[in-house]
Amino acid sequence: MIVSSSFSWLPMPLSILSMAPMLAMMGVSQIIQTIPWTILFLLLTPTVGVRLYTVHNPEDCKRIQRRVSAWCSHYTEDGKGYGYSVGRWYLLSVHVERHSYGQDLSVWFVGTESSFRRLIQQDMCKHVSKDSPSSSSPSEDNSIDVFERTGAFHNMYFYKRPLSTVLLPTPRPAQKRVMETIADVLTREKRAVVFLHGPPGTGKSMLALLLARELHATYCSTLKPWQPGDQLSDLYHEVEPTAENPLVVVFDEVDDTIFQLHEGIPQHAKIPILVTNKMGWNRMLDEVDWGMYPYLVVIMTSNRSRATIDRLDASYLRPGRVHVVTSLD
Repeated sequence: MIVSSSFSWLPMPLSILSMAPMLAMMGVSQIIQTIPWTILFLLLTPTVGVRLYTVHNPEDCKRIQRRVSAWCSHYTEDGKGYGYSVGRWYLLSVHVERHSYGQDLSVWFVGTESSFRRLIQQDMCKHVSKDSPSSSSPSEDNSIDVFERTGAFHNMYFYKRPLSTVLLPTPRPAQKRVMETIADVLTREKRAVVFLHGPPGTGKSMLALLLARELHATYCSTLKPWQPGDQLSDLYHEVEPTAENPLVVVFDEVDDTIFQLHEGIPQHAKIPILVTNKMGWNRMLDEVDWGMYPYLVVIMTSNRSRATIDRLDASYLRPGRVHVVTSLD
């Protein structure tokens, strides 16, 4: 919920006129203390376009927190900013309230409407540096950003760390061939879902790291949407991938996961699980195919072939949901 208001502290239906007799009986200092400071926005909004916003929508609050983290008065242990932040056309405060079941975010924002809309828009890919005194620099060519899931189910978040790629091996010819195919699909379709099967020890998981290095991509292998509280959308909005910095997500040994989904994963008593069966799995891949997650590469590794999965149900890996099906021997 987003509220733009000049009366957030003024009890309703009390009005300025009804306060007049009371104000007449008070001294100047008492009058000043009685009038809420937010009344200033009755003048500031129509004259200079400055507004006061209070934000409670979780996704908008997280998005604002990420985009101002380069310049905040306080930081958490995992580098997320909160407290006060100042931009070129705004002043804001990110408030964190922690509970036993997680945390709630709220944002208090003073600024122009255009600066506020720009800060919360979903397609603003890493442009906050224009409004911030400093911003995080992109990863060096010899490193990639890795996002690792951490925390309990009721308070899950992704921890970002750099990973040096200096010690990664040179791709073998078979790996190089698959990587080039994936890169071509990503360039053409703006997303790619890959089913990579083959015997253990053939370099399927390593291929995903090598691809992330090749694409200058962010890498994550700990996302599990079939577990409580884990969502692809949370990771995607956290990373905010671009054409220059896509996101590579790995589902290792996905054949075991699909067999579990085919039987049905029971819901958690308190925390939702988005992917519990075939319907949830197909919906997730359909959303990728519909373009809801641009610049995303999903690599699913499997020790079993596509034919084995198709014997369960051909819809799991049907064309459209999966763009590349190949083996690595």
